Amino acid sequence: MFLAWETDLGWSKSEISLGITLAILTSAACAPISGRIIDAGYGRFLMPVGAVVGALGLLLLAELDTKGGYWAAWILIGATQSATLYEPCFSFVIRTLGGKARFAITRITLVAGFASTLSFPAAALLNGAYGWRITVIIFACVVAFIAAPALYFGALLLERSTTQKAPAPIKAENRATIKRVMKRREFWLIAFGFAFVALNHGIILNHVLPIFVDRGASLWAATAAASMIGPSQVLGRVLMLRFERRLNSVPLAMIAISTACVASLVLLTAQYHPALIFLFAVLQGCAFGVFSILRPVMVADILGRAAFGAISARTSIPYLVAVAISPYIASLIWHAAGYDVVILFALIASLIGLIAVRSLRNAAHHQQPDI
Repeated sequence: MFLAWETDLGWSKSEISLGITLAILTSAACAPISGRIIDAGYGRFLMPVGAVVGALGLLLLAELDTKGGYWAAWILIGATQSATLYEPCFSFVIRTLGGKARFAITRITLVAGFASTLSFPAAALLNGAYGWRITVIIFACVVAFIAAPALYFGALLLERSTTQKAPAPIKAENRATIKRVMKRREFWLIAFGFAFVALNHGIILNHVLPIFVDRGASLWAATAAASMIGPSQVLGRVLMLRFERRLNSVPLAMIAISTACVASLVLLTAQYHPALIFLFAVLQGCAFGVFSILRPVMVADILGRAAFGAISARTSIPYLVAVAISPYIASLIWHAAGYDVVILFALIASLIGLIAVRSLRNAAHHQQPDI
């Protein structure tokens, strides 16, 4: 869709990408609000309503021709992302299932991991047949008439499947819990450790094709390798299923982040053997597939489940900001020093994340063994 917008609207890449950045930053700003709503017991309503409003944002995106309107539509979409994507979903599942949530989250993401695998080809086919505006309208209809009902009835069935009913917390108790948790060292290690890992993935993923070509790969090989990252996320989660009952969240996160570090090293050496980009794609995809779902699990393990939605949302803010700024940071480094230094910077970011998560091992004895 990016190329279609650039061709049809005549705007620069930075003007178009600003809309996506605004959406991510808005999602980060709205995340604590969504977390409080879920903590109050209204997650079953928040997610489908967010999906419907998100569909309206897509309809606006399809109709508006001005830059201001385009950016405003993305801001609305970003607000609804804080109510419908992984973060609120995980918060709702953990609040509803408690100690059984970790296994449910893994299985949810096994299915959700195919979203990009399906959406990118569908968008390309629909755009070629009907143009980008009709394509966006079709996606809006899918969100409103398929995703929203699925979110509502799925949440309803999940609530009815458990006899464990989480009581709605008293606001004063919630506020006290949030203040107490935010004073803990572990809170900041989780928040910024995962933010640095997100910086690694965002820097490379947003420049993956030119990086692969810079390594000496043909455009065809670069495209083929990039297409392996999404399915490899699912592979990583399948592998995680084999170990999640034997390892708690901290060792799992350390393994995933270490894999991302190895992937960056492989990408650095791919300039001598371009075929290594395929190995990089598998390693990076597996790593991101695992650590992208471990942060909320780690929050519940180490920081507890009281006021979980609000606390988990606060740990997501640095993560989402890192995702939003990573393409710009990569562009600045590339202009100044080239893609070798971009990859090296991404490697350093993941190493910082690994050190932060490694520091959490001292808190492992606080973990719930069944989550």
